[in-house]
Amino acid sequence: MSSALLRGLALLLGCALLGACSGRGDAPNVLIIVVDTLRRDHLGAYGYERRTSPEIDRLAADAVRYDSAQSQAPWTLPSVAALLTGRDVAALGIGSDQDLLDDEFLLLSEVLSEQGFATGGIVSHKFVSAQWGFDQGFDSFDDSQALGHMAVTSPAVTEQALAFLDAHQEGKFFLFLHYFDPHFAYVEHEGFRFEATEPYEGWISSGTRFKKLMRAQDRLSAADLEEMRRLYDSEIAFTDHHIGRVLEGLQALGLFDETLIVVTADHGEEFFEHGQIGHGKTLYEELVGVPLIVRFPHGQPGVLDQPVALVDIFPTVLELVGLEPGPELAGKSLLAAPDPERIVFASTERRGGSRMARGPRLKLIRQLATGPELYDLAADPAERENLLDGAHAGAPPAPGLERLRDALEPYVAGIARSPQRASRVELSREQRQQLEELGYLSPAAESAP
Repeated sequence: MSSALLRGLALLLGCALLGACSGRGDAPNVLIIVVDTLRRDHLGAYGYERRTSPEIDRLAADAVRYDSAQSQAPWTLPSVAALLTGRDVAALGIGSDQDLLDDEFLLLSEVLSEQGFATGGIVSHKFVSAQWGFDQGFDSFDDSQALGHMAVTSPAVTEQALAFLDAHQEGKFFLFLHYFDPHFAYVEHEGFRFEATEPYEGWISSGTRFKKLMRAQDRLSAADLEEMRRLYDSEIAFTDHHIGRVLEGLQALGLFDETLIVVTADHGEEFFEHGQIGHGKTLYEELVGVPLIVRFPHGQPGVLDQPVALVDIFPTVLELVGLEPGPELAGKSLLAAPDPERIVFASTERRGGSRMARGPRLKLIRQLATGPELYDLAADPAERENLLDGAHAGAPPAPGLERLRDALEPYVAGIARSPQRASRVELSREQRQQLEELGYLSPAAESAP
């Protein structure tokens, strides 16, 4: 689809939606679903061959699918914080596992609560729990399913979501759902099993602990990695089924067409595409390229491929409910015309720290411990050929490189200036053990996922 057609579709969509909302004086309900550790390229809507996501695919067919959506961090805490505040990681000052989401930042739940929305949060990871500051502005907030790596939590999250919808079907609501099951350990679910492409006789099985995988990652074979992906796909299909139950609940209550529905992920997962497993350590597309599917009430479906970001969700919701996004927000409303020159950012403090600026075609990564990397995502979507390495010495600079460098400099400087938050989460022995089992809180940051 040409850029002119993309701009036209977005303008038509935005005008139709704003007319529908502001003309009737009727803001939509808001449902945001975040699936932890969900790779974009493991969903059927994005071309995956296994039938991992029939429910999400069905929603995507009636929604806008964003093919170049970016997370602001490759792990949960800063990523979801950026989504719910509309602020970039550079402003949030969240770099380590025990950093608290500071109450100086206004959450979407707080804004919508002030507008009379009933607000509910149902989460299943410690990093988005009340203990880390994510309950701000929610009338009801349930983090009882943040049970760790071996728990199966999608059914309970869904049951609580359906109860919330039933209780608030008469008024406006904002419901934030966080599903955890695709996060390791990868568990195979009855009824959601995929056949292996080749017989597997290795040591990896359903529920293999991540610490064991990490210790063995230097000797993981291609067959081991494929088995990990197969188990991971079962987790996705199981979670997709339960998301479908929530969407069916909206339909049954007659709320589906009056609700803004967002399905996305906090980050992806790597299976040795760049020499690692897990997440959190790098800024390659398998981690920061996330699915983003948005069904606007009374809107038209479509596919948009310009760079957008999770921080765009906050201003989009504000615009739909008739509020003006403030200048402190890092994102741009998805209702605006696509910006063909948009640059989006991401960062992580793990493995020495990395910063990223991504434009419509080029992506610049600054590895603080090593050197810069530049990838042409149109020609090299797997990010195999670093255009700044020695093999390209003497070659003319890629068009657009200087623009990315100029954009990345203030972003990097902003992170350096970001205050170290005095508030840190105090962990019990049990909580520390639970996070260590997930691969966090390790002595060396570079070994943490």
